[in-house]
Amino acid sequence: MADPIYYYNIIKAPVLTEKSHKLSSSGVVTLVVDKRYNKLIIKKAIESVIGGKVVSLRIINVKPKSIKFKGNRGTVGGYKKAIVTFDPSSKIDSNKIV
Repeated sequence: MADPIYYYNIIKAPVLTEKSHKLSSSGVVTLVVDKRYNKLIIKKAIESVIGGKVVSLRIINVKPKSIKFKGNRGTVGGYKKAIVTFDPSSKIDSNKIV
């Protein structure tokens, strides 16, 4: 389970919103992660892939939403979001996040 390639599959994508962009100046990164994993494994994956000391990690399960599109009903799938606060002394490479 300590394989770095395995950790790359846990982190899906960064969350690119106005709020997450404001938080990034204070060392906070918001990521979409795989639903199947818990907080400890997600923390190890983030420290391995991004390369920084994680101070705090908050996990949010975003529920799926029902939508109508051209008269048809459907759902937009839910996902798991991780809000990560890094140590101020650690340098975070923004290219590794994407």
